[in-house]
Amino acid sequence: MAGATTRRVWRWPLLALVLLGGLLVGAWLLRPAPPLAVEVVAVERGEVQELIPSAAAGEVRAARRVTVRAELAGTVAAVMAQRGARVEGEAVVVRFSSEDLEARWAQAKANLEAASVTVRIAETRATTTQRALDRAKKLRSNEAISEVELERIETEDTAARQAIEQAKAARAQAQAALELAQVTKAKSVVRAPFPGVLQDVQAEVGVQLGPGAPLFDLLDDSAVKVDLPIDEADVPRVALDQTVLLYLGGRREHPLLGRLSFIPPAIGRGAGAGLEAAALPSKDRALYVEVTPSEEGRLKIGASVNAEVLVSARADVVWVPTQVVIGRGRERSVYRLEGNRIRKVNFEAGLTSWERTEVKSGLAVGDRVVSSLNVKGLEDGLRVVIKGEPKQP
Repeated sequence: MAGATTRRVWRWPLLALVLLGGLLVGAWLLRPAPPLAVEVVAVERGEVQELIPSAAAGEVRAARRVTVRAELAGTVAAVMAQRGARVEGEAVVVRFSSEDLEARWAQAKANLEAASVTVRIAETRATTTQRALDRAKKLRSNEAISEVELERIETEDTAARQAIEQAKAARAQAQAALELAQVTKAKSVVRAPFPGVLQDVQAEVGVQLGPGAPLFDLLDDSAVKVDLPIDEADVPRVALDQTVLLYLGGRREHPLLGRLSFIPPAIGRGAGAGLEAAALPSKDRALYVEVTPSEEGRLKIGASVNAEVLVSARADVVWVPTQVVIGRGRERSVYRLEGNRIRKVNFEAGLTSWERTEVKSGLAVGDRVVSSLNVKGLEDGLRVVIKGEPKQP
């Protein structure tokens, strides 16, 4: 009896402990989740721009660039300027050996002088035959000479005049030969077609070159252009004279301004090569427009430049940072802070750029929205605390 009584005494405290443990476990499982720490930004009012980003980085190029090639076969006698040198227009850059060209020019000049002498001789002879013909006609009128003799003198006069024409034709041929020799002689001196900087000089003294061999590359750095690829889908929104924002080295703080100065008629890199160009690459679906920068001194030829084309802008509108917006299209949403919870709110979007999205309706200035969208567990109705703000009791 004593043992049974003892077991009944201990049974109730054990049962109470089990019940208490179950209550504690249930309370722990049903406890509310701790609030999520997030960052927020305020909805503001200001200017929003509609921008078209370039499909890829653009390239800065010189307004004029040319590779000058040899027009005749010869040996390089002198190179007057080296790579990197600045030259004026018509400045001599390369000279070819020209002894044989000088000799041909001198020979052509001598042939022209000989042809001129032949013309003068023919003219003198024609003058003589004309006088003889005049006398013969008078004598024939007096029947002092026969008709046959008169015909012979007339034939000699005609031949003399034809000899003049022949001599003049030979002189013209000699003149053309002299001009050709002069042109060929001039080609032995290669000049810069315009002022600029020698990007490269391929010619070397003593090297024999053939026609078409490259001599030097010349670029005009007085003006630069930017070739900018625009995605095919954005082509309908670009137009001449639109403002373009140019970003150097990936920095977006202080963009350079430019003007869209040329829109090619076709899509693809080969569009600027003319109608006779080869078929466009099937994978190149960008429109390569030309931009004229307002500050050329800060752009290095050959450098890559990121850019955005300014399509339109609206001042004094409600906007939120683009990085806090969820979704695409006209209807988008944000997580708006309401008390100590966040609510997913839809709003109507207007102009959009990388930095700002216009709010047409659905949000008001001063509303605070979640900016740390990379935090795990964000959902509608979630309790949150704001990073950097003191916790509420």
